[in-house]
Amino acid sequence: MVRFKRYALGLASVLPLVCGAAATGEHISKRATTVADIGGFRGAVLVKNGKITSCELALIDEKAAYVAASCLNYNDDLSLDKDTVYEIYFDGGGGGQRGHTMIKNDLIHLHTHYNAETFANNIAVVEFDPPDASTWTNNIAAYPGDWNSSTYVLRAAQNNENTWATPDIFSQSGTDSGCAVNSALYKSNANYMLCTKASTRASIAGPTTCTMPYSSAYGVGKSSMAVSALFSYSISSADTMCDGSGNQYNYYTLLSFYDSFAQSVLGRSVSEYVENSSALAALGRSASFQMNSVSLASDVHVFSGDMLDLSNLFENIVVVNPATKPGVTSTFTVVGTSTQFVSNDQASASDGASATESVDDVENDDSATLEGNKAYQSMPKTTIIGLAVGIPAGAIIIAVVVFLIVSNLRKRKQRLQWSNNTERRQKDIREL
Repeated sequence: MVRFKRYALGLASVLPLVCGAAATGEHISKRATTVADIGGFRGAVLVKNGKITSCELALIDEKAAYVAASCLNYNDDLSLDKDTVYEIYFDGGGGGQRGHTMIKNDLIHLHTHYNAETFANNIAVVEFDPPDASTWTNNIAAYPGDWNSSTYVLRAAQNNENTWATPDIFSQSGTDSGCAVNSALYKSNANYMLCTKASTRASIAGPTTCTMPYSSAYGVGKSSMAVSALFSYSISSADTMCDGSGNQYNYYTLLSFYDSFAQSVLGRSVSEYVENSSALAALGRSASFQMNSVSLASDVHVFSGDMLDLSNLFENIVVVNPATKPGVTSTFTVVGTSTQFVSNDQASASDGASATESVDDVENDDSATLEGNKAYQSMPKTTIIGLAVGIPAGAIIIAVVVFLIVSNLRKRKQRLQWSNNTERRQKDIREL
């Protein structure tokens, strides 16, 4: 998981948001939230290169969905990796069928103001072929003022699109005061985000010793509910999500503020659930909406992307220079498809390490458990840094030594050959 400004022309005046009524095939639940209620909604998870991820999609209709931008794969220059194969597994909720379909790589619409360092506007709209012949739409819960509570949900496909675990859910009213204290982005954009300290260690989502954030949230009104947000990032005072120490807060991007953006790229309406439509209209949403910009905090670790990639330390590391994009200044390391950031201030203040220190992140591997990596998790940062620097340097020294040895051998061979030739010539002269 990972790290731009231009105006995105909206179609709000042409394609009004559809509010209120439930669309064909959509289930609207009662206020009391149960697993059965969540099962009444269509759900889906992202699959990358054949690997199931923790990233959930908020379905718009049978041909499009929202997904967190940090769940996608990127090249070293932070452009989207077009070689990644993306699929969607559908859970069969809401009267639909279980199945899968392919995402069209040329129709992945990254939000134009997505900041890959702070995770502001951490959203993308993806398009795909319908999984079956049915047509339907899902409502997006539009106005937080309508909701009595938020229900956080973790969906998980286990082996394929036909095998799903029972969703894990948690309902909450209100927000912990620590949410704003620990995230500058949330503090400046509390109206556009959700936050909870709640998390799960459900084995359906990976190693039971790791803390897993819920993947989506639903806005629960007086008599109905709908999907409202997608997981964006977690902030922890601990180095990893798996050691059980420190405070952890999980942050979610509210989707309705990006419905106009979705309309502008899809060319069609997005359905919404709202009770107080006049209050919603006063929010002044548009296709060019963007969060208030902030700087990355210096005393926390931020985790985002596919959270199932957090069980093996330093696997498939790709170091990216974020300075290639406007507004991105801190050094960070992408570990597989999950990302953890450390600001320059933090890196220079921890364990005497340099400002470009690689962060302690972990990635999942089917053949290795978290317990099997305890020796690596206990490794000091200075040791890791030394290995990161020393191994390449040692390889260079070995290469130089080998080169010198080979060069000397070649020169010696040439001298011996010259000497033998000289002796033969001298022998020929004596015989003459």
